[in-house]
Amino acid sequence: INTAISTKTGYYMGYGLAVPIDLAREAMADIIEYGRVVRGYMGVEMRPIDWDLMSRLGMEWPRGVFLHDITADTPAAHSGLLAGDVLLAVDGVKVELPNEVQTLMYSRNPGESVLLSILRDGLELDLPLVLGEREEDQLLAQGRRRIDELGLIVQGVSSERADELGFTAEIAAELGFAAGERAVVVVDIDPDGLAAAKGIRVDDVITEVDQHLVSSMDELARFVSRLEVGKSALFWFWRHDRGIYIRAMKIGAE
Repeated sequence: INTAISTKTGYYMGYGLAVPIDLAREAMADIIEYGRVVRGYMGVEMRPIDWDLMSRLGMEWPRGVFLHDITADTPAAHSGLLAGDVLLAVDGVKVELPNEVQTLMYSRNPGESVLLSILRDGLELDLPLVLGEREEDQLLAQGRRRIDELGLIVQGVSSERADELGFTAEIAAELGFAAGERAVVVVDIDPDGLAAAKGIRVDDVITEVDQHLVSSMDELARFVSRLEVGKSALFWFWRHDRGIYIRAMKIGAE
């Protein structure tokens, strides 16, 4: 038993070292093709097979990955996967850890079909599954695209950068930011874009959109993604030499 566990540990360590390189290559290919990272998505919560699960499932040795939960209205649910299934392989590639499954999914694009080998009630069966994309990923991508269309390039403000801009913790607190929350700063402007026409400048800090506090890059993208196309939204900016000012900007067509 000890020898088997030792061998598996070595395999997992080697696998773990390879994952960042593989994912980095996939991410770069996605950015070149789509302008963002695109990942295949199933919609499952997974657990490794431990001794307790082995006993419950009647296994003689650990194999596969336990599907703890299936998220409703996801590719996993539509494919017929059930909570309690054990995922043994993806397109013939055996899996024994959740991160192995995640890496295989991340290397595929939404819309691709994969064949899952499943253990259910002691029987092995194959289920085809068409991968999707997480709704959250779609929202963030749409929000970032809309921000780009306004002619804005933005990034989160580190505490050091905030101090350089004069956007101190005291000012942030007065504007409603909690400790640890990070505002978003304009780092570049498209000179021909709407933001430039509205007088927005590099180093302006975005604090709110339609009175919704912007406390991170993802929060900004998520909120902008939900704005109605063709309607104007009020963007609140802070500038070191004038304080808060507001600009209305129309969200463009998709």
